[in-house]
Amino acid sequence: MKAQNKISPEKYIVTKSRTLEISRCFLIGNTETGKLQVIISRKHKTGNITVGFYLVDLWCLGIKDSFFDFNLTESDFNLLLETMYDAADLTEVDYVKAHNIIYAAYEYALDLGIKQSPVFENTTKYLLEEDNDDIPLIEIECGRNGRPFYEQGIESASEANKIIRTLEKSVGKDGFDYQLLNQNHFETEDLLNGLESMMDIQKKYEAYTLEELQQEYLTFSSEERLNPEQAPFNDAFMVRDALEKFYSSGENYPESWNNILGYTVDNEYITPSLLGNDTAAISEEDDEYFSECIDAITGISDSEPPVIEDFGDALQHIEENYPDLPITQYVRAKLNGNTDWKPLMQNFPEYSIFKLENHFENGNSPEQIDLESVFGNSRNISSYEAFVLLKILLQEIDKNQILEEFISFENLILKMDLFESEASVLMWESDVKKLQVIEKYVTEKIAPRSK
Repeated sequence: MKAQNKISPEKYIVTKSRTLEISRCFLIGNTETGKLQVIISRKHKTGNITVGFYLVDLWCLGIKDSFFDFNLTESDFNLLLETMYDAADLTEVDYVKAHNIIYAAYEYALDLGIKQSPVFENTTKYLLEEDNDDIPLIEIECGRNGRPFYEQGIESASEANKIIRTLEKSVGKDGFDYQLLNQNHFETEDLLNGLESMMDIQKKYEAYTLEELQQEYLTFSSEERLNPEQAPFNDAFMVRDALEKFYSSGENYPESWNNILGYTVDNEYITPSLLGNDTAAISEEDDEYFSECIDAITGISDSEPPVIEDFGDALQHIEENYPDLPITQYVRAKLNGNTDWKPLMQNFPEYSIFKLENHFENGNSPEQIDLESVFGNSRNISSYEAFVLLKILLQEIDKNQILEEFISFENLILKMDLFESEASVLMWESDVKKLQVIEKYVTEKIAPRSK
């Protein structure tokens, strides 16, 4: 699955983020405890903010995890900081200190033979400046009392065992300290025998009969433990996933979807077809403004109408510089909550997005749509065009209320390889609707369809 942006957030961070101005930096925790979260932000020319988060263990593991928030509006960034101030001891620091803490932990862990967060290695380290002589060196103490100290956190038993064996190889059995499950130097073998991993839980539910799963599901539902906002890896969601396997493999697509299966998603995010002008020449900076606008409207729903603040300076920029492009008219129409697309279709009869939105508002199914009249002869479409097309399909699936179609739909999203922002919204909407269907299947004790 690709990630979002004119190229993608990940690729943008890797190739361009070091050209952005370093903004504010923060620490949660302190070096004395060995565990910190370091936050680095950079400011785009538009005023938006991209933020990198680094979960740091100075005593042993280095960069345990890392992630980022891409292209936040300044108001969203400030809200994030306010939330963190309320929840934790957030301290603002200069960039040099933040940089030194991250790289001290990183180098220490590498010397111990411990692999670092792949997200850091592949993406978020590029939100930092290069680690060279241009960055003043600050002495950061690593290890506890001069020795590596591994304290088990969220790592599974097998992961903890692997870390201990790695430390034994790098510094010897007597060269480090560790703590597992609140017991100092607790024997790893005993720990392994006493733990039930997530895989064990998953296997347990996969061995249940349909009736047992239905009863378990109803229990979780009565306890309101199936809210889609909860973490998807708890036992309630494992029950749901096991139920899905009874009702559908999701491997086959209905014949009525064949007209969609013939389309592929372009590697570029802002394509000529999405702009609505095959000859329009836009700069990389303007490409980013258009991307920000599409970002802002992708998650629009009836329950969460868009607000002008979501667009930062991007909407004003494209309206001032590209007022006549169909994409500009489309973004403004979505912001205004437009549901009548016929006037815009008359002004731009060849623009695919207006045609697709009109089909969506009319409740047409993909079978009823001549896709060649929408996309012409091209079988390569933009991610956002695919997004609106799949919203039409999801609308039809929701009418049918067949669980197998929801599962096939989610596989189709992956198959078409949409960019992350569109794919995640579609997955979320499908998941919410699918949960209602599972509830119906369970409460009405619907038998599995033959496979």
